[in-house]
Formats: sequence, structure tokens, C-alpha cells
Amino acid sequence: MEFSAQNIPNPFETVADIPLLTTVAATTEEQWTAFNGDRVVRNVVTSTLIPFYPPSGVASRGESVIVAPGGGMLVLAMDHEGFDVARSLAAQGYTAYVLKYRLVPTQPDCATFLQECQSFYAEKMSRGFGQADAFLETGSAVEDVLAAIDWIRGHAQPATGKLHFVGFSAGAKVGVDALSHAAARQHLASVGLVYFSLADPAWSAPDLPPLFLVLANDDPLFARSGFGLLQKWQDAGQAVEFHLFHQGGHGFGARQQGTTSDQWLSLYLNWLHAHHGK
Repeated sequence: MEFSAQNIPNPFETVADIPLLTTVAATTEEQWTAFNGDRVVRNVVTSTLIPFYPPSGVASRGESVIVAPGGGMLVLAMDHEGFDVARSLAAQGYTAYVLKYRLVPTQPDCATFLQECQSFYAEKMSRGFGQADAFLETGSAVEDVLAAIDWIRGHAQPATGKLHFVGFSAGAKVGVDALSHAAARQHLASVGLVYFSLADPAWSAPDLPPLFLVLANDDPLFARSGFGLLQKWQDAGQAVEFHLFHQGGHGFGARQQGTTSDQWLSLYLNWLHAHHGK
């Protein structure tokens, strides 16, 4: 897998962040980077929420969604897995909060950063196609999810009381790990996981929220990871909707690629409308 990177100024300096948690004595500073053609942020040391409200003329549904971009805990894909998704949710009447969660430190200079990325993905892919090692250091990011839930409930409680979560790749992993905490299970009305490993998580709980899953059959990282996660929800007697697309690869987010996976966001919105409010 080839990578390209160039550090860039923050393209979203005017975006109003809501600060959550800060890593004490952090040794790196937040850096925006053009990474393989995408605008990403890395070395996040202060987690924030970035709100997107229903635009003028769109009635609020009284529900909120936390959006967690992916990036292997090295970066956050803030455009097509963050802001673009949040805008689509807001256009349908949801208040969407992009969660910029804390990450594993990477070297500031791009040459060394690219070496780190090459080593990371080579190790993840070493098991073969679709069987990537799903382990990631998510401890700080899980704390950020729990802090986001607390902040939204304390400052912007949805009118219906319904708070949802949707995460992409590493963001999905952060969501799964957050569900090992009772507070997340208690306060999340649903969880959406987009292209992450469906291997059985290492914990069990009887009170899981309804689950929406998306994966492409040609995902080079996770397409062959089994279906233990589905079984976990079924064993708990909880609702599951699962879409395994023929094509789409990994990391499609809000991009349109001319594959059936392009429809995932419409399917997710329909699922939210049908099961959590009209």
C-alpha cells in the first residue's frame, strides 16, 4: 500500500469546536495533513465535538448523532467520514456532532510519518486479505466518546432523549470498545459501525443498543474476519441490520464510487427513521 502526505494549514479554522478532554504533558501538536488526497488531522491531543445543526427550513427530529471518523488511530478522515456525513444527517433533521478524538502520536515530519503508516498497515495486513489485525489502542478515544455522551446529555439533550453513534473503521472500533462501558450502553439509542472487523469482541453484555453494520465483500482489511460481532448481538436478543455490499473496498465514507456501497448512508438514514422515530 502506497501513501503520500503533505502537511497543510488547518482548513477549518473557523469551525467552532466544543472541547472535551486533553492529554496531559502531550509531546506532539495537532497537525493537518493532505494524506492520499484526503484532508486529515493527526496528533490530536484535545478531543472536541464539532456540531452540525439542521439548516434553516429543516425541522429538527429532536435526535443527535455522534460521528466518529476513522484512520487507524493515526489520523482522522475529517472530510468524507466526518463533516460530509454530518451535513447529510443535519439535512435530515438530526443534530450531528463530529467527534475529533485523541490519537496515537505520529512524527510531525511527513517522511517519518509515511514510514510509520507503511509499517502500521503492513503489520495489519500480514494475515492476508480481509483478515487484518483489529487491535488498536483506543483507551483515550473511548474516554472521549464517554465525555461526548456526557456533554451532549448535559448541554444539548435531544428533545426525544435519543442519542446515536456512527463510527468508521477505527472510529467503529472506538464505538465497540465504548460499549464495554455501561454508560455508553445506557445512553446510546443505536450504534452504526461502518467497515470494521466483525470478529467477536472480547466482552459480553445483555443490554446492547440496536446495531447497524456496513461492510464491503472486497474490503482488504476486514472482509474475512468472520461474523462473531453479529452473533454477539443476536445472542443478546438485540436488533441488527447488516449490509454486506459486493464492492466498495475500505474507507468509502460519503464518497460516490459507482458501487452499491454508495447507498449505505441512505440505508442508514432509513433505518434511523424507521426504528427510532418518524
